[in-house]
Amino acid sequence: MILIVDDVPETLMLIEHMLAAGGLGPVVTASSAEQAYALLEVNRHDGAAATVNAILMDIQLPGDDGIDAICTIKANPRLAEIPIIVVSACEDEESLVNGFLAGAVDYVVKPLSMVALVTRVRGALRLGLEARRRMALEASLRQAPPPAAHLADPITGWPGADALAAVLAARKGPGRLLRGEIDGWANLTLRADGKPDAVKARVLDLLAGMAGRLGDLLFSLPDGGFALVTGQADAGAAGALAENMRETILAADIPHPRSSGWPCITLSIGHAALGRDAGRMATRALDRAKVDGGNRVAAGDETDRGNGPDDGNI
Repeated sequence: MILIVDDVPETLMLIEHMLAAGGLGPVVTASSAEQAYALLEVNRHDGAAATVNAILMDIQLPGDDGIDAICTIKANPRLAEIPIIVVSACEDEESLVNGFLAGAVDYVVKPLSMVALVTRVRGALRLGLEARRRMALEASLRQAPPPAAHLADPITGWPGADALAAVLAARKGPGRLLRGEIDGWANLTLRADGKPDAVKARVLDLLAGMAGRLGDLLFSLPDGGFALVTGQADAGAAGALAENMRETILAADIPHPRSSGWPCITLSIGHAALGRDAGRMATRALDRAKVDGGNRVAAGDETDRGNGPDDGNI
């Protein structure tokens, strides 16, 4: 189901007609952000996910505007993965930036082109399907029955190193491996009341709740480590994702009682292209980030590749 949010009845009818002509639907409409909230049950944060697979959101709405509405929807874990396309007559750079910062995945300008609208909605629906598949895989890995229980990290409950190795072995197509670590983990474990395992579980839960996690898989590695496999093949896009992860944890301001640097929990992350040496390259990039002071992101490059098979150092 596709939700259209616009306060102009003629625009609602036009978009509904274009989507129907493009073979897309069914459609439900709302003339305000508040009506959209009611349809999405935005005040409910647990239970079944919404039946809406994509949202077309006008920016200029009565009451909460479109940007506020996107922020409200993305703040709800049930709704955060629904792809949202901004539909607006505003084409200025500020509107574009604000839409994407709020969590929109695409932008369509009025007057509407049917080809552009249908193409973007189909792309958003593919993203939403990919997100649902990723969430289902994560859930199956976390809730695996006893024969596959070794795939889960017993401390955090998230898929562990064995699960990561299995995913990398079966992975086909482009993407990147992000290898991260909680800075100062060894110092954190020296403090008996520091509850490092609880800290790590909270870090992973925060990373998992980030808006826009489309097509990636999160894993818990030994000690303070974690990994993420993303379909983002572009190093710049993967680096931006890693920076978002780092900033998410920094903004959470989780106390670190024995940090030699920041007074709160921070992350160092290295990333590298998926392939034979992904584990080694991502780990070496992570090591560079830590050597440079931590709380930073580093990218692996071709000079990190070894001559032998990947040693699986993930």
